[in-house]
Amino acid sequence: MKNKNAKKLEEKAKKELEQEKMHEQMLEQAHQLELQKNYESDEKLDESTE
Repeated sequence: MKNKNAKKLEEKAKKELEQEKMHEQMLEQAHQLELQKNYESDEKLDESTE
């Protein structure tokens, strides 16, 4: 019985870790998009000041 519980806990921990990784990837992608937007808007500003 103890083995079953340990296995369940292990699977739960694994799932939580995977979700955490996915969340981090999403945050990273959002950050990259934000950087890209900032870069593009900076380029537009440069063009308008010329």
